[in-house]
Amino acid sequence: MKRFILAVAISAVGVSVTACGAAGSSGTETEAVPLSRAVEESSSQAIENSDNQEPSVWDTWSMPELGTYEPPLSAEEIFRPCRDIPDEVADELGIEILRNSEDPGAGYQCRFLVDDYQGEAGSFFFTATEDPVELLVETGLSEVESRIEQIPGGLVTRYPGFFEEESCEATVDTVRGTVSIVYANLLLEPSGETYCEIPSQILVSLFKRGEV
Repeated sequence: MKRFILAVAISAVGVSVTACGAAGSSGTETEAVPLSRAVEESSSQAIENSDNQEPSVWDTWSMPELGTYEPPLSAEEIFRPCRDIPDEVADELGIEILRNSEDPGAGYQCRFLVDDYQGEAGSFFFTATEDPVELLVETGLSEVESRIEQIPGGLVTRYPGFFEEESCEATVDTVRGTVSIVYANLLLEPSGETYCEIPSQILVSLFKRGEV
């Protein structure tokens, strides 16, 4: 916003100086607007215009910084999606977080609903754990299915074994823990055109929306 105000003020200065030069060379009696007044009026107009714009939650809130989690962190420092994602963000993403469903014993897992989800048997969950994705893959607890190109380090993973076909995760490491969006469907219905499409889209929106 400061850049916008400054740009308007500079433009006003240019117009004012040009007007002064034109008056002097042509000999007309047109009174040039004083430089200080031009800047003041332009700045006031810019501020008035900015006041008419609705503030966005993305101006003051963002997801944790991408990177490697370094333990130990307290329970309060771990990113907990059910607690930490504001209602305004959830509304913009078209989801409803079921705040009372958080389970601290399962990676602070909590359920959420997706407005435009067309399936009947699918469920969506947020999770956040202290274990980085690399460790989960190395220990065989997760298998990498694909990469989420829009997010550095973003992956789609599956649980090997019993749950491999029924669920997937869109996941990424942050400095406040590994954040994942889980989709599970016992009828093997995809969440969109692909099985993990909606979780991937939501994860990208959470991390990229504030950069727009």
